[in-house]
Amino acid sequence: MNRLIILGNGFDLAHGLKTSYSDFILDYFQKSLDKFEHDDDLMKLEVGVNANELKGIQSLKRLLFLLNDYKKYITIAYSNKFLETLMTRAALTNWVDIENIYYSLLRKHIPTTGKEELLDEEAVKTLNDELEQIRELLKTYLIDSSKPDVGGWRLLIADFKSIFDQEFNKNEIHADLHPTCKKPANTYFLNFNYTATIKYHFQETDERPDVINIHGQLNDDKNPMVFGFGDELDDAYARIERLNQNELFRHIKSFAYFQTPNYQRLLRVVDSGPFQVYIIGHSCGLSDRTMLNYIFESDNCKSIKIFHHKDKGHFVTTTQEISRHFRDKASMRSKIVPFDKQNRCPQITDDF
Repeated sequence: MNRLIILGNGFDLAHGLKTSYSDFILDYFQKSLDKFEHDDDLMKLEVGVNANELKGIQSLKRLLFLLNDYKKYITIAYSNKFLETLMTRAALTNWVDIENIYYSLLRKHIPTTGKEELLDEEAVKTLNDELEQIRELLKTYLIDSSKPDVGGWRLLIADFKSIFDQEFNKNEIHADLHPTCKKPANTYFLNFNYTATIKYHFQETDERPDVINIHGQLNDDKNPMVFGFGDELDDAYARIERLNQNELFRHIKSFAYFQTPNYQRLLRVVDSGPFQVYIIGHSCGLSDRTMLNYIFESDNCKSIKIFHHKDKGHFVTTTQEISRHFRDKASMRSKIVPFDKQNRCPQITDDF
């Protein structure tokens, strides 16, 4: 039996990297406010009062509070309306999920009648252009924010290594499916991050991890960033396909996956034989639904083990997200490993 380890942004956050969408948005506004005047293709910002509180903001929640508290003195004119929507949503939730918000806006432009003449083509193009602006800004931010502190990660690397190398637990896999081997025949990493954090876990060993960087990598033209939405099981997607407008597909992930062999590599892993899934730092949200559905509902997927980063609440939330990827709910209940406080994701701090 093999092991497929799914790595999401929480894996980076566990290493102390500020790579979440909220970190990115915070950094963008923090630098703008520190200058008291900012003007680029996304927005124009001016601060009409010398407020030291606006410098060095450390959390998105604090940023949103100060923007409201100083609204008489802060003028923001958004050229990128998508960014304005992100900030509005963040004000309600204190976090942002760029890909899901993008798709929710795209859906609003899809005629429920399926009539092509009712599609606002210009609005769709504007939305796509604005998402590309955000993506390029995010790429620059991540290059600066994902530099490793390998020396400070030594204990963390050891903790993760013990997880990667775990023996199979007979209580986690249905009795008649339990493998005779103790250790995985092969371990694969499905990395949803743009960063190369996982490679530093093997830097001082002779092992060569089998990593599928499914969303691309920073500074790699042969494996560019995949950024958009990937739920082709959604009802609105069928309406999108019926419209003769390729602009609607510009940020649908499937078409980006065709540009590299990564997705085909994943399919070969899933189809090669029985495997257990480890989920480390991935929310299992709908932006990757098509892919995760294929993995989870595969007959070869025998077990799904979640490594929670804080408490039972995070575990429960992840199971709720996973349930949306299953059509066969009985299969879901047989595959998800029950909560165990020992299955905690190693982390440098408890902040994420």
